[in-house]
Amino acid sequence: MVEKTYQEKLEKIKSFGVPEINEAIETFYDVIESPEFQELERLREKARHDEAQALHNAEQKERKKWQGIVAEKDAEIEKQKALIDELKKRLGEE
Repeated sequence: MVEKTYQEKLEKIKSFGVPEINEAIETFYDVIESPEFQELERLREKARHDEAQALHNAEQKERKKWQGIVAEKDAEIEKQKALIDELKKRLGEE
């Protein structure tokens, strides 16, 4: 559970032989290896994943919304261009 570099650092600290520090490190290992802590970590990871997924979904929804707006505006512009071309054609005929 503990990353290799942290574990190496903790082992180096333990090698100093300070009983209180060694006890604290052992307690730390006991805590992070406990089923309760493991479950909390699993739930935290799930929450991070769910949050990222919700953000992604919201971004996709917003992107689709804007693509729709742009498509509508493009269609309006094309209609206006066609109208302008028709007016130019009529003015040229007169």
